[in-house]
Amino acid sequence: MTKHIKAILIISAVVLIAPLIASAHQPRLVETKGLAQVQNPEISQAFYDQLNGTYQDFKIDSAKPFELYANILVPDLPMLKTDMSAEVFKLTPATTSLAVLDGAKFTWAQFYEPFAGDSYLKGPEFKQEVGAGQYLIRVFSSNYKGKYALAIGEQESFPISEMWNTLMVLPTLKSDFFNKPVWTIFFNYIGLFLLIAILILAAIAYFAWRGTRKHKNI
Repeated sequence: MTKHIKAILIISAVVLIAPLIASAHQPRLVETKGLAQVQNPEISQAFYDQLNGTYQDFKIDSAKPFELYANILVPDLPMLKTDMSAEVFKLTPATTSLAVLDGAKFTWAQFYEPFAGDSYLKGPEFKQEVGAGQYLIRVFSSNYKGKYALAIGEQESFPISEMWNTLMVLPTLKSDFFNKPVWTIFFNYIGLFLLIAILILAAIAYFAWRGTRKHKNI
């Protein structure tokens, strides 16, 4: 009986939360400075980083044609400069510049992301059907400093494993990227997910306790 209740609770939680997070970017903290490899470039992902004196490269290797999408965002914070830019290169068969996303000449727009409950300034973007090969996106600013998020891909995909990954990285994003207290992770859709997860665990623990008591009384 307990197994059936557990399955019902988990399925219910997924059904409730899935529509809320379907359009969210898969968050990635950039840990490889200088050159980061991008996997599954058509899947919607957001790479969070801070420039510290040099540019950051993102490399894509694709064995098939795909739609290459890239967009620069910065956290909507007071006094933050919006000169973050990017250049898109095709590396094979020869290095060719496909586009320059010039943040200094772009009118940035406010953008609210409801899943994590954060506000951004949305900068220039690039979208083009490209062939198989190697590509590189280079992020830079006038002084090679500043916080940014690079969105790559537009296909919505948010499996259970990504929910867990988001729970792990969100406290760091709140404190280091958006300058917010860590406890603000609860004031958004992911907070609802956490609440549902807590209720599921509480319900499982309760029914397990009841089952143990009944077994002892037999």
